[in-house]
Amino acid sequence: MYCDGFFLLKSVNRYQESFRQTSLFGDWPIQKVEVDQFDARFQIERQGPSKDTEITFIGSHGTQGSISDFETWILCNIAKNTKNIFEFGTFTGKTTYLLAKNAPADAKVFTLTLSPNDISAYKVSDKDSKADTKAAIGESIFNDFY
Repeated sequence: MYCDGFFLLKSVNRYQESFRQTSLFGDWPIQKVEVDQFDARFQIERQGPSKDTEITFIGSHGTQGSISDFETWILCNIAKNTKNIFEFGTFTGKTTYLLAKNAPADAKVFTLTLSPNDISAYKVSDKDSKADTKAAIGESIFNDFY
């Protein structure tokens, strides 16, 4: 079930349609699966989540653009068994930090982001939505990271 690496999109929470698995034009081609069906470790026990799913965590109180606490919990648990992690869009580096903190000591974490100095070189495709373009540029303003 676990591959040697996985890709994650930090801006997934911007695409609320994908969580509902519907769009203006019909159902999404990928079937929605509840997290406990995806992986048994996410099944809720009588007192709540299993202690095996405990992670190192930093809250996201009011942090613009960050993934949700629930998404962080899922991704950090997947990172526990992953040797190679690649993240697109570093933003503040919080997710990258948490993935590295929760991954095995010998894991490698790679991240790719647009430098603030390169924002003017950003090329917009006719297939890019205005929201995606705004997000990519807005998340590329950081020089300091976690």
